[in-house]
Amino acid sequence: RFYSDPPTTGVTAGQITRYEDVQRLLDMYYEQRGWDSNGIPSTETLQALNMLEFVN
Repeated sequence: RFYSDPPTTGVTAGQITRYEDVQRLLDMYYEQRGWDSNGIPSTETLQALNMLEFVN
């Protein structure tokens, strides 16, 4: 529904959110934080946060 039914009120009324756009933004968000495409932090990110005990 999120991707097919546009809101009827507010600043986005009548606009449909495209799945591809959300995925592209998520990819950018994850990359900026040092995460992989599943949202899992890289070893380097965990090391920078002093959290290496969470590396498998």
